[in-house]
Amino acid sequence: MFKDKDSVEIPYTCKLCLQEVKFTVSKEEYKATIKFPIKKEITHGDPKHVLTAYLNQYLEVETFEIKELEQKKEVSFSKDLTRQVLSELDLSDDEIELYFRTTGREAVSIGEMAILINKSKEQCETIAKKFIQKGLFKEIVGAKPHYAALPPYAALVAQLKKFHQYISDIKKSIPIQLDQSFKKLETTTEKVEKAPDSNEMMKELKSNMLNQIKSQKKEFDETMAVMDQIRGITNEISSLEGISDG
Repeated sequence: MFKDKDSVEIPYTCKLCLQEVKFTVSKEEYKATIKFPIKKEITHGDPKHVLTAYLNQYLEVETFEIKELEQKKEVSFSKDLTRQVLSELDLSDDEIELYFRTTGREAVSIGEMAILINKSKEQCETIAKKFIQKGLFKEIVGAKPHYAALPPYAALVAQLKKFHQYISDIKKSIPIQLDQSFKKLETTTEKVEKAPDSNEMMKELKSNMLNQIKSQKKEFDETMAVMDQIRGITNEISSLEGISDG
């Protein structure tokens, strides 16, 4: 194993940043080890994180742990609104629950997902692929695939488009409704005593329009609030994209 060397280097790919690191074990350290595994730590990456590896008697990595050193920004937003947003992506209750359970965690494996929602690995693998397609997961490629949850941008953008379309429809419908109202007034001019007051009709029309717009604006404001709250983790998402492309 050591041959004529005083130490050996064990290369290993970090599952968080995909950077290859090397753990060094000296011949003296190996001989002095009574009970395995040998614990080795190395700090690396940007942002900095600690990779802890446990080496067996053959100097193979049996298990590992990853701990980030920089404190992440806390991002909180309405769970009810997020659930509504996720439902726009045609997710089942179990899938939505998995998304919530993986949000804020480090990269998770298929096995960990299976434990989180009590489903088979095959089912979780299918869900993970669906999440990637929907833009909810980022796959961290390695010897054993891991996944990191991303904010539901796709559904949020869809809601913004929906609101934009609603405003466009309102702009088109207002002239039509006004025209219909004026025609109604014209057809009843011969019966002045029975004709509705034009000012009252305009007030009623205006009130109905404002109520509709306020209702849509409330949903829009909630969506924008979420966008503002998750904007602070854009760098984190970009970092994950860099990991995948690297």
